[in-house]
Amino acid sequence: MNRLTDAEYLKVYNGTAQYTGMYDESLQYYKNGNIRTLQRYGDYDDEDLLQPLRIDNLTYTYGDATKPNKLTRVSDTDGPSGFKDISGAAPDEYIYDANGNMTKDVHKSIWNTPITYNHLNLPMKLTFNSGSYIEYIYDATGKKVSKTVYDSSNTSTTTTEYLDGFQYKNTIMELFATKEGYVTVTNRALPESTPSYRHSYAFNYVDHLGNVRLTFGLNGAKVRILAENNYYPFGLKHKNYNVTQQQYQESNGEIDLVTCTSCDYKYKYNGKEWQDELGLNFYDYGARNYDPAIGRWMNIDPLAEKSRRFSPYTYALNNPVYFIDPDGMEAVESMDKLNNNDVEVSVDIGYGRSVNPNNFAGSMSYSGAQLRLTNSGQTKFQIAELKDNMAAAGFTDDFTQLFKTGKNGKPTIDPNGKPDFSQILTNFSPRAKQREKLKSMPQEGAVFGA
Repeated sequence: MNRLTDAEYLKVYNGTAQYTGMYDESLQYYKNGNIRTLQRYGDYDDEDLLQPLRIDNLTYTYGDATKPNKLTRVSDTDGPSGFKDISGAAPDEYIYDANGNMTKDVHKSIWNTPITYNHLNLPMKLTFNSGSYIEYIYDATGKKVSKTVYDSSNTSTTTTEYLDGFQYKNTIMELFATKEGYVTVTNRALPESTPSYRHSYAFNYVDHLGNVRLTFGLNGAKVRILAENNYYPFGLKHKNYNVTQQQYQESNGEIDLVTCTSCDYKYKYNGKEWQDELGLNFYDYGARNYDPAIGRWMNIDPLAEKSRRFSPYTYALNNPVYFIDPDGMEAVESMDKLNNNDVEVSVDIGYGRSVNPNNFAGSMSYSGAQLRLTNSGQTKFQIAELKDNMAAAGFTDDFTQLFKTGKNGKPTIDPNGKPDFSQILTNFSPRAKQREKLKSMPQEGAVFGA
């Protein structure tokens, strides 16, 4: 079944990678893919004590034959860290609505008031037992545009807004993503002058799964490590070593690196946003939210019919060191989907059709077509360059033609603005002019290439 059952971790001590059993993770499964047991190990605070400390010994309980995939309880006989068990609270510790969305989670202290969802099965309001709550707003496509945290007195404490890769905190730009990492925007109040904004670049080192492992930037003329992240296979972060994190912040009119416990940049496992507000501790993948402590989604798979052999709550087909889930919709092979450190995605264009690099190129009637779909910030679909290879047919560079995005939002021929790009793709044939280049294309134009 290719399910991950054991993961061993080698940690460096005194310059040598040693296996001690620390930070291992082992799992057992039911036949339908639901996790049966999970054991997770950490280490002791004493650096001279090189032996594992079991931090989680989880046993999962599910519903009856009519709802075998719905998790009802998780018990933990070990509790130093990792999963936080509130035992004996209720017969069922997880409650769901008719669509399979989790509405109550006793271990997150979300019990007195159910989670509310919109028509896309995305959470709108999560209320904790303390009275504090989180509210979300989405656009018509289901993309998150804002998140607001309220305290128990119904006072807004933090509002985060998301705009195509730009992130605002309490109406002030906080950071924006780049291909290599992100840029922190800080306000520098200069004496007797208008406040100015400073931009500090940070760079991420990511692994084959898109996990952010190391973040570094400049402090003066020196390179400094801002954060190091190490993960268990199912996404929970290691603790007890290299946990100090820093971020750029204004101090006495200058921009310095300061230590932070909950830093502004929260994109970690698979490059997804870690939501730690009020102890929620979920990763937001877009279509669903994921709990790395138990290795399960809080919602069913929106494309469950495409993975009929797996539980709809299973993360990455229970093999998170090989598969990734770019947007919470469907697990894909990480190695086949990585292109120049970007995760290639299949774009849903409606009517049960989707576009990916293979089926787009295969649909073209000439050779040399190239399509790149990348998960680059908020950009879901883009073409770097599309050109034919018609030199053998006698075409010359005199036929060179460039395309650009017209006023109607679709790429059109420059300079005349006609014909529409949909007509171009529909009529494309081996007689296309040599070295025609498409510099950009919105998603709606892709239907003609599917």
